Amino acid sequence: GGEIDEESEFSNSRYVPQLKPILTACVHNELSFDEYPSVVPMPQQARTSTNSSGSAGVAHSARKTVAGSARKGGATNRWQKNSSPAKATAASSGKGKFQGGRIIVFVVGGMSFSELRVAREVMQKESKEIVAGSTHFVSPQHFIEDIHHMA
Repeated sequence: GGEIDEESEFSNSRYVPQLKPILTACVHNELSFDEYPSVVPMPQQARTSTNSSGSAGVAHSARKTVAGSARKGGATNRWQKNSSPAKATAASSGKGKFQGGRIIVFVVGGMSFSELRVAREVMQKESKEIVAGSTHFVSPQHFIEDIHHMA
């Protein structure tokens, strides 16, 4: 398609939002708890910078497994990936196959399309699902209008 990847001739002139190094550090469990505190108490193991294997702590799900759920396929069926032939083909080609838990990023005050692009780049490169959201998405025209109203 018309995508320009980070290896293209335009990669050096393209704006890279500060969100990219933050997401990359998050994927590798290297975010500082001082700079990015948790909204819920974190387990003590995750607070330490490294564990005995030399890697950062990994968060575990707090969801409980429900045995004998009334729902078809179990309690978590609605969150599972469908196993249709089209999705199986995409998964075997490396697309849509994620490891570990989701990273949810929400930007209050607006998110640019460049920030959305880098979230997608990190998601594809690291095979980690990233869900990005915002109060609204800011187009270049909307950004200029906001600056105009400030003056």
